[in-house]
Formats: sequence, C-alpha cells, structure tokens
Amino acid sequence: MSGKILSSFYAIASHSQSTHSAMREWTPPDHLFDWNKLLGHIRKGALLDGYQRYVKWHVGLKRRADELAEQLPREGSSKRPRRGRLL
Repeated sequence: MSGKILSSFYAIASHSQSTHSAMREWTPPDHLFDWNKLLGHIRKGALLDGYQRYVKWHVGLKRRADELAEQLPREGSSKRPRRGRLL
C-alpha cells in the first residue's frame, strides 16, 4: 500500500476511536420530556382535531340536506293528510 492510503486509514481509525470513546462517555438526561405536560397537550390537540373534523362533517351534511330540500317540489301544504281513526 502506498503511504497516503495507509496514513488515511490511520487517520480514520484514530478519529473513529475518539468518536466511540466520546459516545461511551455521553449519557442521556434522565427525562427527555415532561410526560405529564406533554400528555395534556396531546389530549387538547386530539379534542380540537376531533371537534374540527365533526364541524366539517356536520357542515357537509347540512349542505347536502339543504340541496336535497331545494330539489323537492313545493306543492301546497307540507302537512300529511289526516287519516281516520282506527278502531
């Protein structure tokens, strides 16, 4: 092997050893998140998302009902005719 290739291998090996030792020395913090606080935000977000989806569905349902009502003919009274008493 040429001297340049061999020296680059040594440079990579020494760099990776220092990186590995730094990784071994690092310890994660005890708590990454405050789960009680995070859970409260997740619940609020889920409620808001559910409500927004419900409103969107309800508006669409109301719009379809109004369109169908406009298509029906408007003849006379909308009351049902009275039926005789059944005995």
